[in-house]
Amino acid sequence: MNITSMIPEAHFDCLQIAADLAAPLGGVTRLEMQRIAFLACLLSIYTAQPVADWGYKFANTGSGQPYSDHLAAAYEFLINTGALQDNAGRLTPSPHGFDLLHRLSPLHTMRTRKPCVVAAAASLLAVPGSVMAEGLQQEPTMRASELRSSPTMLLDEPHLQTLHDHFAALATVIPPGDTDLLSPSVLWLSYMAHESEANNGDGDPDGPGGGSPPHPVAGDGGGGAGEEFTGKRNEAEGGSGARAGVAAAGVQASSDASLAADSMKRASRNPPAGGEEGPGGDQQRVERSQEVSQ
Repeated sequence: MNITSMIPEAHFDCLQIAADLAAPLGGVTRLEMQRIAFLACLLSIYTAQPVADWGYKFANTGSGQPYSDHLAAAYEFLINTGALQDNAGRLTPSPHGFDLLHRLSPLHTMRTRKPCVVAAAASLLAVPGSVMAEGLQQEPTMRASELRSSPTMLLDEPHLQTLHDHFAALATVIPPGDTDLLSPSVLWLSYMAHESEANNGDGDPDGPGGGSPPHPVAGDGGGGAGEEFTGKRNEAEGGSGARAGVAAAGVQASSDASLAADSMKRASRNPPAGGEEGPGGDQQRVERSQEVSQ
């Protein structure tokens, strides 16, 4: 790797994600690393940070997955220098990697991005892997890129405005000034994944993709957006109490959540056509996923 092409933000993201998931999941795969970093960038946009400030870009290389060559170069460099260990395809920090992360963390640019990276990593524990994959595939610029036959840069105009419209609706429920970014991350991923099911003809026609906002959560006073999503996560997770608690925490932030879901539905009413199928393959999660988001 050419030293002039090294991007500190990409190295920090790789180390932080691998460190957060080392204990609960035994590390992170390269594909998960790419998805989590892309979600972290989306959360940065949600907090009103310019996408140009993220430090590196993502593209749809034709596989329907977000991919950053700078991020890939960073984790391969960290593997080659011994900062990351590759254990049967799962990446974990070595003692040297933890030391490097400790030295990078106090830098101003890393402090401002860390909440986004940590929340994105925790999202992999809060929802099934299929929900994250399908939710990200429904991201507006990703869907628009499916119309093209060649690799396409993501998070570019004009379709970026649709993403801003989604987040503006979400911000009416969970203001981006709040310290908790896991809640909006889980709510947005769940909504978009549910829309993917509806678009493919597998979802509830009255769900987010089909004409009305998600149904209220029983007993919450009406208007909770996450009943359908939480139920699906709990079923996929085998009813684990700790995992269900993290999933529920992501969607119970407000009794007005259904209004945000309805607003996001209106913002997506005429989304760019594109690939809408999401890969499955849930990753194994653990009981104490809340620790990652703290």
